[in-house]
Amino acid sequence: MSHFSSPRFSRYSLLQLALTLACIATSLSAQTAVPYSTDGFNPNVSGLVNAVVVQRDGKVVFGGTFNQLQPNSASSSSSRGNLARVNVDGTLDSSYDPEPNGQVLAMAL
Repeated sequence: MSHFSSPRFSRYSLLQLALTLACIATSLSAQTAVPYSTDGFNPNVSGLVNAVVVQRDGKVVFGGTFNQLQPNSASSSSSRGNLARVNVDGTLDSSYDPEPNGQVLAMAL
């Protein structure tokens, strides 16, 4: 019997998975409890942000379930369907509007 199919391996793998999921759940609940980060940036979306990616040029891409965005208390909100990018200074990048056909759950560069 290989060591991957042993009951000991399965038990530890399940324990590790459970602990990982618990940490993720704790992290997500902490993120939703705080309306903005310590630096004061607030994307102010009309729904949920599920994924955040910082590009090499410093621009930040947000994905989730939302249809409007008003970063850093801009004078008005902008329509964005579940995906938006802000510039380094926190303003909306108006040249980026890919319009995905559903919610964004994860992103990668």
